Amino acid sequence: MTPVRVLFAGGGTSGHLTPCLAVAQSLLERRPEAKVTFVVSRRSADAAMMSARDLDYHPIFGTGMPYGISPATVLSLAHLGVGCIQAMGIIRQVRPQVLFATGGFISAATVLAARTLRVPVMLHACDAMPDRTNRLLARWAASMSVVSDEAGALLAARHVVVTGQPVRPEVLQADPRQARDELGIHPSAFVVLVTGGSQGAETLNRATTGALPNLLEDPNIHVIHLTGAGKLPDLSQLHTLGLPAERYLVQEHRSDMSTLLAASDVVVTRAGASSLAEASAWGRPMIVVPYPYAGGHQHHNARLYERAGAAWTVEDSDFDAPRLVGLINRLREAPCTLHTMSQAAFSMETRDAAGKITEQLLTLLPPS
Repeated sequence: MTPVRVLFAGGGTSGHLTPCLAVAQSLLERRPEAKVTFVVSRRSADAAMMSARDLDYHPIFGTGMPYGISPATVLSLAHLGVGCIQAMGIIRQVRPQVLFATGGFISAATVLAARTLRVPVMLHACDAMPDRTNRLLARWAASMSVVSDEAGALLAARHVVVTGQPVRPEVLQADPRQARDELGIHPSAFVVLVTGGSQGAETLNRATTGALPNLLEDPNIHVIHLTGAGKLPDLSQLHTLGLPAERYLVQEHRSDMSTLLAASDVVVTRAGASSLAEASAWGRPMIVVPYPYAGGHQHHNARLYERAGAAWTVEDSDFDAPRLVGLINRLREAPCTLHTMSQAAFSMETRDAAGKITEQLLTLLPPS
């Protein structure tokens, strides 16, 4: 059988790259002979994600396009042109049968190159409100996958399929009981996982450290706190107050999100598409604090999960330690609410999204 050749474009942020990884893994499970190649940004984080998985990748130039006209806009356009030329060279070398792209500036250059060289394109819009790149490129896509019907209605694509947000297989590979054993947490404990994503979130970090004296007074509560790089708190407060540090696991980052999600009862998070999808795949109720900038995309993501009943949303300006303590106590005291939110999270069907996208992607291959 002739190997399937698929090019993936989605670097620049982990939110654009992780869906590509999820779909690529799904493709390789179905078509082990497939040759997958990635176009990513020049960020060291992109290279690290590729190297850790021993994947073939090519970095290209690119920067995010600012709003309005400024010198930064001119520089971004110049990088887009260079990136497009680089992407054309990669396409000529790899000869992909189809391109899968997830939006952002790396996708923009690669989709333009693919269109020039007549390679069919499938786009995926990660957010409930598709980003500018996806809205502009949708008309050139042979097919497009989205997270909701509302997102699809905003795009001028020829063919749109609602799949949900794909989740990497490794995020799903954990057993809740084993995860708690590994972390030293009792099976009956109530576990709060706080994560602001790879870069952390100052608002979440400040609220969490401020809430610790109240939360850890309850001997059954454990807090797992991922702060982001360079943002570890001063733990002297715990020692001064005599609080049990063994029930507060704080780290900058962990690669085994599967273990943490499996061990948790509730997740406190920003509203990045991948963060919400991963928590949803585990059926975890969420307290969501959308990042207030970046075009408001996270507000739309949060509302999608809140409407489904899987999350409570709090504005960044309103989120502090007393608010966090109050919300956690409300959830602890209402097991029926926790169960209902958990079932709503499962209903988002993010565990099946990568497979649905792969099925659609394979329909774009030329006849063998």
